[in-house]
This record gives sequence, C-alpha cells and structure tokens, in this order.
Amino acid sequence: MCATSVPGYEQSTTASRLEADSEIVFELCNTRSRNLLGTYASEDAALSVVRQLADDHGRAHGVRFAIGLEDAEGESRLIATGEELDLLAERRAPVSPQ
Repeated sequence: MCATSVPGYEQSTTASRLEADSEIVFELCNTRSRNLLGTYASEDAALSVVRQLADDHGRAHGVRFAIGLEDAEGESRLIATGEELDLLAERRAPVSPQ
C-alpha cells in the first residue's frame, strides 16, 4: 500500500504480508517520512494504533498517516489517509483508558 498509494514512497511492502503470515494485512504508513510503521491482522487493530497516536500526541499528529490493505496476491489499496483516517479512527477505534 505504501509503495503505491502514498506519494514518494518507493519501498516494496510484499515482505510485510509474508511476515504477517496472513492472506490480508493492513499497513500503517507515515505519509511524511514515508515509513511503513507496522502491519496488522485487522483494520480495527491498525485504527487503534492511529487512535492511540492521536490521543498521545494530538489530532494533528494523526493526520500524518495512511492505512491500506495488501491481499494475498500483493495487490494493495488505500483505505484512508490524513483527516479522513483520523475521523475513521475516532469513530471505530476504542477510546484508550486513562
């Protein structure tokens, strides 16, 4: 996902799908540094990380990310990025305990 959907990101992410040993993985990327931050077995798990980052560092920090998925064939698609991702994480990810 990062390689095809985030401008300027050129690193292949096929290895992340293989390491996760899953047919589908959800990838979290930093759109500013163009780094793959992690792969997750579910969209909710990835959204929870975005929510935690926003809770810890402020909502402005959360808009730096993109989430996408990569299937077993290595095909990727963007799910959400920036403010859209921040709103999606706010709606769907559980609130972290204080």
